[in-house]
Amino acid sequence: MVAYYMGAQAIAERLGYKSTKTVMRLVERAGLPIYLRRVPIRTGSIRKYCISESALTAWELVQGQRNVERVRARSAAKRER
Repeated sequence: MVAYYMGAQAIAERLGYKSTKTVMRLVERAGLPIYLRRVPIRTGSIRKYCISESALTAWELVQGQRNVERVRARSAAKRER
């Protein structure tokens, strides 16, 4: 069974951030794959951001690969100088 993080605050805590604004910046700039899910409450339903642990782990791996490629490109550029 896969764990789900419901709400921007839960996602921020999982990523190690204090602010939910950081989560929204990651969505815009780095493509964090969150989606809105309807959550039933007594008077109807509300919409909360949601992401699964497996999707979050895959996104973190891709970010790590991008960072490694960026560092290698910088090192190559320094060597060419």
